[in-house]
Amino acid sequence: MKRFYALLFSLFTLFLFAAPPQVITSITPAGAVFEVGTTVKFTGKITNGDNVPEGARVFYEEFVDGIRKRTGHIAFDEEISLTRPLTRPGWYSVRLRMVDENNRDIRAGNQYVIGGRGVMVAPEDIRPSGERPDDFNEFWDSRRKLLDTVPVRELERRPVEYSGPFADEVEAFDVRIACAGSKAVSGVLTMPKNAAEKSLPAIVHFQGAGVHSASVTAHYGRVSISLMINANGNENFREREYYDALRRGELRNYWYAGKDDREKFHFHDMFLRVMRALDYVKSLPQWNGRILVVHGGSQGGAQAIVAAAMDPQVTLMISEVPAMCDHNGFLMKVPRIPGWPRLYTNGSDPAVIRTAAYYDMVNFASRVKCESFVSTGMIDFVCSPCGVACVFNALASENKQFLIHLTGDHVGPQREASFRRVWVDRMLAHFKEK
Repeated sequence: MKRFYALLFSLFTLFLFAAPPQVITSITPAGAVFEVGTTVKFTGKITNGDNVPEGARVFYEEFVDGIRKRTGHIAFDEEISLTRPLTRPGWYSVRLRMVDENNRDIRAGNQYVIGGRGVMVAPEDIRPSGERPDDFNEFWDSRRKLLDTVPVRELERRPVEYSGPFADEVEAFDVRIACAGSKAVSGVLTMPKNAAEKSLPAIVHFQGAGVHSASVTAHYGRVSISLMINANGNENFREREYYDALRRGELRNYWYAGKDDREKFHFHDMFLRVMRALDYVKSLPQWNGRILVVHGGSQGGAQAIVAAAMDPQVTLMISEVPAMCDHNGFLMKVPRIPGWPRLYTNGSDPAVIRTAAYYDMVNFASRVKCESFVSTGMIDFVCSPCGVACVFNALASENKQFLIHLTGDHVGPQREASFRRVWVDRMLAHFKEK
């Protein structure tokens, strides 16, 4: 089995001329993955600089498995040094923040000053916090059968006016596809103009949390069938007020809706739409019948895992900082922070705990057999690296890579081009495979 860890070492350079405050961190010994029994030393500071508000100070937080262990304040340009023995498999991190007198994050100019660094400890030995239900496969196979009762067909296809990059090479369509459940699939299909039958690989993109329109994916669509689906089945390209109204109303805190019933939980229908999106791109005459890629970050990373788990024709999965991992973290004897959306704590309803097990990406992962990339950031307190490591370990893929961003928060691994390069290059090569 191929198993290795791609490391990213972010270097910070200080300049002596005018500059905003910067977060400077290091861990000794250098590295991203350590064995149990190693002792590490963290050093860090926030430099003084332009636009620092009066009364601002530096707040540091030390975490083990996302649970805060030590805090304090230091002055700007003062260096903090923390030493910790790594006594069990997990995740160790330290975060520095510029805050006000109430420890609330504040901006220097137009940006918050937050940063840090972390490491994984024997990630291959991190075990899931919960048990997989005995009927997990039976339940999701029954959902697939439910979906199959609805034929794959377009309900609507409307051309999208697009004038961005590669506009002369691609065509785009706002599409709706029939689906079981409460809503049809709503997405934006992009592909090369005048593509021949059976000539293109396909990629399906899944959105992170929130209420948004899907968008044209021209960078992918110039070389493939590229479909981005709207996570919640809403209309695309509507006015801002439409999405704002959904956020305040029907979809307010949607990630908790129906969480005490596995068939009424909001993600039940979302995952039906995930499967139907793959059915749809496979039905297009331009698909080459061989290459099918799924990609997403955060909530979209969870959907990518579900897609690869539920469709054996997926050939490559890219799941960036996936959500919905390790829901039981707070219930462990030694608690650890679970991934978004943190469905429950120690006092939660047993029905919620039961439902969550059917929507834990750790339990889907053993059904994923295709080549896979999974990423995490070492100061990601939204989608815990512990849960992401559990997912990676559970993948049935013979060829998988765990990408670790040493200084990345929840956004960093999804946006930093140099970090993402490894899977982007592999995906583009995969598109060309026969």
